[in-house]
Amino acid sequence: MADVAVVGIFVVSMGIVMWIAHLLGKIVDGDGPVSGQ
Repeated sequence: MADVAVVGIFVVSMGIVMWIAHLLGKIVDGDGPVSGQ
């Protein structure tokens, strides 16, 4: 069960990192090229 918890935390942390990167990308690009993808 410990392995499942580690994988779950890893997936959640990766999701948060991707979400933050997405927000930063929108701010930097002025919501232009990013929104098209």
